Amino acid sequence: MRFLLAIAIALLLVGAGCSQRTSESANDRKTQVFSSYLQEELSLSIPNQEHYYLIVHKVGCQGVIESALMDLNHDFMEQKNIAVITSNRQLVDKYFSDEKVKIYYDRTIDVINLPLYNVSLIKTSKKQVSYILSERKCSIDFGEVIKDSLTNGLP
Repeated sequence: MRFLLAIAIALLLVGAGCSQRTSESANDRKTQVFSSYLQEELSLSIPNQEHYYLIVHKVGCQGVIESALMDLNHDFMEQKNIAVITSNRQLVDKYFSDEKVKIYYDRTIDVINLPLYNVSLIKTSKKQVSYILSERKCSIDFGEVIKDSLTNGLP
């Protein structure tokens, strides 16, 4: 009986270790993909200090995208170390200007191999992707979720 209990505990510990490695390798893959994108398309690199990238797509739930951009006004964005990357120049120009927020216009962001939908937030730190906050559903409140994440630093 003790032998079976020991095997069960060992399998549980091995499973926990594997899930940790899977999570780490998923973040490593996200870092590699995003880092390559920044370098190849924008001639940038992921900085060592904490940084945020707001990704605004051309295709998606326009109501969600516009609502999020309204929630993230100029003054709030100016206080954060944040850049906007978008393929939707007309919409982003409606809410932000290069004077207060660094904006990069690029169509290839729409096809990058990362889970990015509508409007997304990528947090980086120590030259790594810390997390990606994105919502596939058309949730009008997603701008508030992004704002909370920027304010509190949590996904």
